[in-house]
Amino acid sequence: MWDTAQQKHYLLDFEFVSFGPYIGDICYLMLTLGPEIRVSHEERLLARYHEKLIASGKVDPTVYTIEKLKTDYAEFFVPRVSTICLIAGLFLQGDLYYRILRNLESFVEEKGIGIEDVK
Repeated sequence: MWDTAQQKHYLLDFEFVSFGPYIGDICYLMLTLGPEIRVSHEERLLARYHEKLIASGKVDPTVYTIEKLKTDYAEFFVPRVSTICLIAGLFLQGDLYYRILRNLESFVEEKGIGIEDVK
């Protein structure tokens, strides 16, 4: 993350160990980007991530299609990022924390996600 006010870089290591779709890692990456950057690079990053998953041989491309990855991303982003917002709120202050919240708010508005869609 980049704190423009203080001209500093931050690396957040969430150190979560959990079971879930592959897309969880991308959700964390997208969280660290500002909404404008996330939106402008989202499609390309998701496609590249899918290509790398397929190339690794860890997933069957006929089962885990790019469409499935995008669905997982949309369904997984809000709950995962919401959890991070709650945790980050305990440790982060100011611009950094509000950037995370703005990114979550932007994602929800952009994808048209309502509370009934969050699993």
